[in-house]
Amino acid sequence: MPFHRAAGIKSLVNAQLDNLRAILFLPTFYTAWERLLVGSGLSTSVLFPALVGSFAVTAVASTGSLVSALLAEARGEDVNLLLPAASALIAIPSLIVIFYGLALAPKPQTAAAPRESLSEGRP
Repeated sequence: MPFHRAAGIKSLVNAQLDNLRAILFLPTFYTAWERLLVGSGLSTSVLFPALVGSFAVTAVASTGSLVSALLAEARGEDVNLLLPAASALIAIPSLIVIFYGLALAPKPQTAAAPRESLSEGRP
């Protein structure tokens, strides 16, 4: 199981994540994630960014589809706007969440030089 804390344990640091944790611990969710990890042979540190990246690319393409349909409508073409508009209605907030998460994510730490032991250098 990729998650180490139980769903019923409330967060001591960020209570806003309690609802997210409840969703992540649904058996259907984490079982699907485990199957994806085992089936692909990739680690979470590789698979999760790829998954988020694919969501971002799909959301950008969906938004582009709406823009294309609106431009076609402006030229006087008969275009159905319902599907592109519904798709963009989901895609645009998804992009906002992804970019907001990227903005809040901590910067990767570089490997620090190992500290010398306190006992070293003493007579």
